[in-house]
Amino acid sequence: MGLLDRRIGLLFAVFLLLLAAASLRATWLGTVKAGSLKQRAVTQQVEDLEVPARRGTITDRHGVELAVSEDATTVFANPRLVKRPAAVAAKLAPLVGRPREELLEALSDRDTGFVYLRRKMDASVAERIEKLALVGVGTVGEPRRTYPQGALAGQLLGTVGTDNFGLSGIEQQYEKKLHGSDGRRRLVKDAMASP
Repeated sequence: MGLLDRRIGLLFAVFLLLLAAASLRATWLGTVKAGSLKQRAVTQQVEDLEVPARRGTITDRHGVELAVSEDATTVFANPRLVKRPAAVAAKLAPLVGRPREELLEALSDRDTGFVYLRRKMDASVAERIEKLALVGVGTVGEPRRTYPQGALAGQLLGTVGTDNFGLSGIEQQYEKKLHGSDGRRRLVKDAMASP
């Protein structure tokens, strides 16, 4: 019985030592390292996003809209994540309105981590593309400038570039007022939620 008691005592001492080491480690992390660990957690859980301002509307003196911004969809891809570029290009070509060969070339370039497949398309297309659930392909909403009255006063109104900056006419002259000020939004992710 003496040998068995010594083994149980030794096992108990090892467990007690491990418990003491774990308690010391927890105390050290909770006091000495608490500040840096808290800062790391905040950087992983909180993200500040820039919210682009929606471009202002241009109207005539009677309130008729001459230039407005509407929602559009931009389709992009990460060629490094696309497993079968030929199959993805075949599925996307009719939706984005580009030849399959062009899409295949863009999706096959493994040196590129990001490529636009089509910018500022009709917003209804986004839903159809998302239903395909293609790995490496995504959509994002962007504003698109439209002119409800067609070419009426087109030279006076001017034009807006792809990134919504005025390039000519009133669009350029009043760029600061029409572009507005971008906002900021803080996104807080739940630490307990699964990714």
